[in-house]
Amino acid sequence: MPRFAAVSRHHVTSALDEYDAPGREEFVVMHGGRAYGAQAVLSAAHEKATGSAVSDWDWTSKDQAARILRELGFRVLAGDDPEAVVPVTGAWRETSDVGPEATREAWAAAARDRLLEAARRYRATVQPAELAIEVQRRSGIRTRQLWHHWLDEVLGLVALESSRLEEPLLVSLCADDAGRVTDGYAVAVRAAYGERPEHPNAHAANERLECYRYFEAAGLPADGGSVEPPKMAPAARATATRTGTRRTAAPKAPAVKRPTKPADRPPEICPTCFMAIPRSGVCDNCG
Repeated sequence: MPRFAAVSRHHVTSALDEYDAPGREEFVVMHGGRAYGAQAVLSAAHEKATGSAVSDWDWTSKDQAARILRELGFRVLAGDDPEAVVPVTGAWRETSDVGPEATREAWAAAARDRLLEAARRYRATVQPAELAIEVQRRSGIRTRQLWHHWLDEVLGLVALESSRLEEPLLVSLCADDAGRVTDGYAVAVRAAYGERPEHPNAHAANERLECYRYFEAAGLPADGGSVEPPKMAPAARATATRTGTRRTAAPKAPAVKRPTKPADRPPEICPTCFMAIPRSGVCDNCG
């Protein structure tokens, strides 16, 4: 059981000073102009204070870490708060001012740098939403569009660069907690290798291991490590825990494929900035 009462502001500050990279969560603590995951920081501070870290199962609510850090006098914001992202350049530029091609190139360079950081730590990955925020922060170029509309195109450029340098695909390191890659991963692989993988997640797992080996990741076992087994998503894990002792239900009949809904169709692309146009029909960048 965590003993958060033992954690002081000094413990938190010390943990922040030793943090090697900012992180993203539902709540972030601001420090030195950067945003750090509130739970990760408080867990590290708790370990400094008591000698034991806080596991994922110890948190009683999503905002528990945020509340404790605020009580200690730290500025904590929601992870999607615009103020939680401070550009490295000191000031933001808009994609409409920079231009679509220059924006994509800047984002791809920033994405490669962040993925290289992950490649140098065994079993490290970068979640898509975090990478989208980080490429904007590092490049100083931002967009109001959701990352689903543009990140895959950026990852495609990163994959081409990996192919040019004859290195494993760094884009395999962009995955969620369960090790699942984005829908655009298979497209990026085809662009880099000329062939689309039949099982993108399994392909990415093998590529990640090759990345850790190629870039000599810290913590890599002497035997070269192994492919990380698939993880169960949090929601599925919770369901499995609740139903683990129940009888297995009879299999359901195959689902009938329904007609494609308008929301499922590929988005229209703006002819000026080449970003996806929202359902309103008006480009967020060009108006």
